[in-house]
Amino acid sequence: MPYRTPKHIQEIKDAKYKHILDVALRLFSEKGFQNTSIQNICSEAGVSVGSIYFYFPNKKSIFDAVYNSIQSKYLMSLAEMLEEETDLRNIIFEYIRGQVHALASSNVYEINFFLTNRHQLRENRNDHLKEMITYFKEYFDEAVKSGQLKAQNTELAASTFIYSVSYAVGHIFVYKLDYQEEELTNFLFNYSVQGLGLNLEV
Repeated sequence: MPYRTPKHIQEIKDAKYKHILDVALRLFSEKGFQNTSIQNICSEAGVSVGSIYFYFPNKKSIFDAVYNSIQSKYLMSLAEMLEEETDLRNIIFEYIRGQVHALASSNVYEINFFLTNRHQLRENRNDHLKEMITYFKEYFDEAVKSGQLKAQNTELAASTFIYSVSYAVGHIFVYKLDYQEEELTNFLFNYSVQGLGLNLEV
């Protein structure tokens, strides 16, 4: 029988892992990836260098784990919002609302993590956007089949939709422009559905 870590030991390990990520998030958001060292993280987290290497092989893996932790919360929230939803207008609205709310409600460290490390995160961000394009292409394909959406190049439509929403929302928050969540959500929804040839009812 394979060895299984006792539950209380695993809980301690999980708590330590989360603590390291919380500390790393704060440091990466304040100092950036390049200016944060493994030693900085260890000192702030109160763990030894040898101990941190038990969890992570290098600094980049810590950085990626912080990013994945933030993204996984968002993707879980998105999946819950869109669960069993079939009306494309509702799907588009909920996606946009989720994007806007995620940035508006994120803690300051999460927001600064993306702002401070936007060049370092370019590859991660592109991978995420490609995943979202694939995700929405499937929705658009189904909408064309069901007659909700007029026949069109659904991959191009999904690419345009995802990139336009993502960069518009990012621009608003990077430059701290004065938009309310509801106002921004409704504007992006109206803009998107008209571009796709849908009506505005939700």
